[in-house]
Amino acid sequence: MATRPSSSTDVQSAAAAPGTAEAPPRLGEGCLARYDLQAADEHLGADFSAAAALWRRLQAEAVDPAAADGEIAQSS
Repeated sequence: MATRPSSSTDVQSAAAAPGTAEAPPRLGEGCLARYDLQAADEHLGADFSAAAALWRRLQAEAVDPAAADGEIAQSS
């Protein structure tokens, strides 16, 4: 049975495969290391274009669950 090599031995391609993401560059070192969120974009596999609309919908559902049912019916 053939096994898939680990990601550390995979050949890096110029374009990312669909459904994959790459970590953005990091800022800081040690305990203060964090991802540079300003560098996260669609080229790294991060697309948050619908995040604001999702957040508003979830907040509306939390306040009035009946309103969420009507919103789903209207969008279908």
